[in-house]
Amino acid sequence: MTVIQQQIACSPYLTRLAEQVQGRVDTSPDSLLGQLEKLISGLVVDHFSDLDATEQRLVDINQEFSYLWCLTELQGVGSQHQRGGLQTRFAEVSIQFALGLAWQRLANKQKLLGPILESNAYSVPGLFIFGMGKLGGNDLNFSSDVDLVAYFDPEVLPIPDVIGKSYVCHQALQEFTRILSRGGASDFIWRVDWRLRPNASATSLAMSTAAAEDYYYYHASPWHRLALMKARVIAGDMSLGQAFISTLGSFIWRQNLDFRALDELAEIKQRINLEHPGLRAQRTWSEPIGDDIEGFNVKLGSGGIREIEFFVNAQQLLLGGRHHSLRVPNTLLALDQLCELGRLNREDLKKLKGAYVFLRKLENAVQIHSNQQTHLLPVSDTNKSDVLTLLAIEDWSRLVEQLNVYRGFVNQLFSTLFAEQERTQLGPLVWPDGLSLSADEVVEGWENGFQNYGVSNSVRHKLKPLAYALAEYLDEGADHSGPDVSEVIIRLHDYFKSLPQGEQYFRLLAESPGLLHSLVPPLLYSPPMTVLLNQSPHIIDCYVHGEWRYPDAFDSQYIRQAEDYGERLERLRRFVNEHLYQLYQQFLRGQLDVVVFQAALSDLAEHTLELALEVVATGMNLEEVPITVIGMGKIALKRMSPMSDLDLIFIYDPEHTTLDLASRFVSRLQTAIASPMREGILYELDTRLRPSGRSGAPTVSVDSFANHHSTRAHTWEHIALMPSQIVAGRRQIETKFREIKHELIVRNRDVDQFKKDARKMWERVIEHRVGDAPLTMMNSKLRVGGLMQAEYLVACLVIDYGAKFTTKSTQLDDLLNECLPHYGLEELPEIIQFWRVQQLWERLLGKTDQALSSLRDSYFARLLEHSSCTSMDELLAKKKRYADYVVEGMTQFFAQSLDLTDEELEDWQETSVTWQ
Repeated sequence: MTVIQQQIACSPYLTRLAEQVQGRVDTSPDSLLGQLEKLISGLVVDHFSDLDATEQRLVDINQEFSYLWCLTELQGVGSQHQRGGLQTRFAEVSIQFALGLAWQRLANKQKLLGPILESNAYSVPGLFIFGMGKLGGNDLNFSSDVDLVAYFDPEVLPIPDVIGKSYVCHQALQEFTRILSRGGASDFIWRVDWRLRPNASATSLAMSTAAAEDYYYYHASPWHRLALMKARVIAGDMSLGQAFISTLGSFIWRQNLDFRALDELAEIKQRINLEHPGLRAQRTWSEPIGDDIEGFNVKLGSGGIREIEFFVNAQQLLLGGRHHSLRVPNTLLALDQLCELGRLNREDLKKLKGAYVFLRKLENAVQIHSNQQTHLLPVSDTNKSDVLTLLAIEDWSRLVEQLNVYRGFVNQLFSTLFAEQERTQLGPLVWPDGLSLSADEVVEGWENGFQNYGVSNSVRHKLKPLAYALAEYLDEGADHSGPDVSEVIIRLHDYFKSLPQGEQYFRLLAESPGLLHSLVPPLLYSPPMTVLLNQSPHIIDCYVHGEWRYPDAFDSQYIRQAEDYGERLERLRRFVNEHLYQLYQQFLRGQLDVVVFQAALSDLAEHTLELALEVVATGMNLEEVPITVIGMGKIALKRMSPMSDLDLIFIYDPEHTTLDLASRFVSRLQTAIASPMREGILYELDTRLRPSGRSGAPTVSVDSFANHHSTRAHTWEHIALMPSQIVAGRRQIETKFREIKHELIVRNRDVDQFKKDARKMWERVIEHRVGDAPLTMMNSKLRVGGLMQAEYLVACLVIDYGAKFTTKSTQLDDLLNECLPHYGLEELPEIIQFWRVQQLWERLLGKTDQALSSLRDSYFARLLEHSSCTSMDELLAKKKRYADYVVEGMTQFFAQSLDLTDEELEDWQETSVTWQ
């Protein structure tokens, strides 16, 4: 006998099946996959004239498919993934076929259904069926149940109210179930299991979509979420079903890391261990892995299939809200995605996939033996011998060896992921001495399980590591040149109160106490970072599995994957807050130097603008963005600092779009960027630099932009335009924009008018904004000789140099390199960068208009380093020299107009630029 003949002979089920299909199939290995594909494509829902004959045809096709599939499994034809996919596809078409047959049987009893079926190609819109479990995961094994859930939309279902929509659906599904299960006869198609539906013990087989949505969001148990993670629409009204599963997305996939999912899965696993009749009598959490494998439950036992699935499911539940690639119902594909995300190394991936394939092969062999839905390895010598034959393994000891290698590896990974925190720890908690009364009350609450923050009694013991980590952190307290320990405790308490009620984030901190080093310093020393944490407490999620590091690519794909416009805007804010926080943190830690930090903030702003443009375009059903965004000031120069706003001008090309569309688009874009939502705004917007300022149209054509600056613009508009470039949107007019800007730079203008205009504007700035702050104060921008004055001066110098430029570049840095030697002011770029360094630190630490001496020692040392200074005295001397340099440079530049009296300057009328 050949090997395959021996395998068929040792299986009573295959022996009987071979007799039933004899002469109807070709058993040569090369033809098996093709025949399976042909059987799948042959099951088509149609008008069945003879319903009994049609049902028997389904039975016959199922026998042929089952026999051929078993041959592919036993001979290893194709991959395990491929074979599971074929089994799943056959289940889908046979389920769809049985549903059509059930409707037609029901139509013979309910005459009103006949015309409905005929007008809808013998299907009924409005009712659909989800495949769950391995059916949803495209991974059915040989004797799987098909886990199904059915829903109907009463607004779509064309069943007359007079006969009852729910009642008719229930009847149809009862008949459908009878067809597939054949009343438990040996020639059944599938065992059908409806127990995963909402409130299964008290509801009919089909629930309305509205009732189901209400149940899932407000009454569901943790296992419902786990079940829906594998749900797919497999029969009935496919488009309606797909739309419904999309509405459940926010129930299934949480945006934030959800460590409660680990608890929930662990509890499900424990209940299985305690309640399932097929498991060992001792009901221990972890049964020993040894040579005695008789009766081992391949699916539910320690190191079995369910532990692999739970290992995958747990991380899908944790991370699937953020990483759309993890939203795959198939276990092997999900393992690949975990590896791609760095959650599983290549070696462990290979071992886990090998274990899964081996265990599934073992499971199939056990079930093929007698076509029984069992997962238990045999006990009798005869059955053990039969299973070895089906597996083509020579002896039982070899099976034990292979199985236990896989079991040990799987169980270790599973146990590590679901490890319980120790309930007790050695040694008393020791808090710093001298705490205030209010701080002492706070730490007492921490010792008692953080009960002041809505933590449940059942998990307080798991938060002990967080209490110890806090005590250790506060004791080391490192540099307390800032707030004292009691104030640190109060600020932490205020932050903890801002978190959503419950244990979620406290569990996160307890699991990863190192997060305190990413959390506490910003709360103490950086008001902008504290604001970000208050707006987006989930930011600490970013540090759990390794923070993003610039210049790595921005993680923004999850924004595009949001289901609706409002959710995309929320995620866009989340994206900005998370990346800003991480960039600020990297700068404070010394991981980014100043220039890289400025470039990173600018790149983030540009990327965010592009995302916002894309979101708005999608929301308006536009195939492409109709406008171009001109950035002014720091974003154009890639020198943004913390809390910088965006100075923008919006233009469009009339050959590409209309004024009406461009204006509507810009209006919606401004709302998308600057309207407050749950997590704040994206950026403050300033569009006052557009043609005609506040009174101008929100967007202008590129030709109107050119005409305005050539004929109507005032000097201040040209000064503002010097640091500008296109930063987002349509790039097709970039060349034209550079030509317009270059022409404005090199064109001869009335120099006397220009300098008087520029001086009068600066005098207004001094009067209303600039002050003579002491050098010991951290006001870098609005001081005499400070950043604003230096930036104003260089823009004036570029315009004044004008026609003498030989460079064709319109980048401000290139223009300054050519023109500054002419004025003897080559130090200006260095001075401007010096003031920007001061601004970075004062903004990030909230120290504008505060004394330099108020800085934390470590931060002040970094400021000195970035300023190329070694002491406070050297820093103050450099500030004075640079401020004097800027003032002297501006005095020389305006020398020709300084002889104007205050009255003459006041009377000077600024008009449109006069060209010569």
